[in-house]
Amino acid sequence: MPITPTPFVSHPDNLRDFYRTGTTIINNIAVGSSFEKGNYRLSFTDLRSESIIPGVNLDRQTVNTRLAFRPTDKIKINTTINYVNSQSDNRPSNGYGSENVNYSLVGWGPRSLNMESLRNYWQPGLEGVQQYSFNYTYFDNPFFIVFENRNSFKRDRVFGNVSASYDITEHLTASIRSGMDYSSELRRLRRAFSSNRFQNGGYAEHDVLFREINTDFLLNYTNRFNDLSVDASLGGNRLDQKAYTSQSQTTSLAQPGIFRLSNAASPIEVFEFESNKRINSFYGLIKFGYNDFIFLDITGRND
Repeated sequence: MPITPTPFVSHPDNLRDFYRTGTTIINNIAVGSSFEKGNYRLSFTDLRSESIIPGVNLDRQTVNTRLAFRPTDKIKINTTINYVNSQSDNRPSNGYGSENVNYSLVGWGPRSLNMESLRNYWQPGLEGVQQYSFNYTYFDNPFFIVFENRNSFKRDRVFGNVSASYDITEHLTASIRSGMDYSSELRRLRRAFSSNRFQNGGYAEHDVLFREINTDFLLNYTNRFNDLSVDASLGGNRLDQKAYTSQSQTTSLAQPGIFRLSNAASPIEVFEFESNKRINSFYGLIKFGYNDFIFLDITGRND
C-alpha cells in the first residue's frame, strides 16, 4: 500500500480519546431472620464493571449463606458458605513489553499520535491478517491490543467453614471446625496475526485448580482457685492443600482469527504443575495468673 503522509501536529487529547469513563454497578439482595434457636442470612451480589480501558470488563456474582444454630444450651453450630463466579472477556496485560497497552501508549505514544486514525486497526484488504499501527518495530495498535489480543477467564470459587462447640462442663469446652477454599479457573489467551510478539498469531488455554482444607479441634479449660487462675488449651490441626495448573499453547496459527488448539500451525506445547501438601499439627497452651498481677504462659507445638 502507498505511504500517506500525515501532518506533524499535536493532538493534546489523544490519551483522553483512547480511555473512557469506567463504571461499576453493584446490586445486592439479602434476606435474613432469627428464630428461637438461631438465625440465618442469605444474600446475592451482582457486580458489573467496565474499565477505563476499552474492551476490558469484569463480572462477578456472589452468593453468601450464614447460619447460627443453638439446638441446646451447651451446643453451638455456625456455618458460612460462599460461592463466587467471576469472568471477564478481557483482562489487560501488565509489565514491560508491547502487550501492555498502558505502557506502549502512555510511555511511547507521542503527542502527535492521532488516535482516531487507529480505531480501524486492520489495514484495508488485509483484515484479520495485518494491523495498522503507529510503531511496527516495537508496539501494537492500542485498539488492536484490547479488542483482538484478549486475556479472558472464568473462575468458580467456593469457600466457607462450619464449626461446632460443646460445653462439656462449666469449665471445659470442646470445639471442632473445618473450612475449605476451592477454585477452578479457565484462562484463554488469544493473539491475532501481525502481533508484535506473535506475527502468525497464538492461542493458549490455562486450567488452574486450587483446594485447601483446614480442620482443627480444641479443648479449653478455664478455672480459678482463689488467687490462682488457669486457662489451658489443647488442640490439633490438619491442613491439606492441592494446586494444579495445565497450560496448552501454540505460538502460531494455521488460519487467522480461529482461536482453537486444533488450528495450531506449530506443535502444541503443554506445561503442567502439581503440588500436594499436608501438615499435621498439635499444640498446647497453658496460662497461669496469680492475683491478676503475675502471669506465666507455656506453649508447645509440633508440626
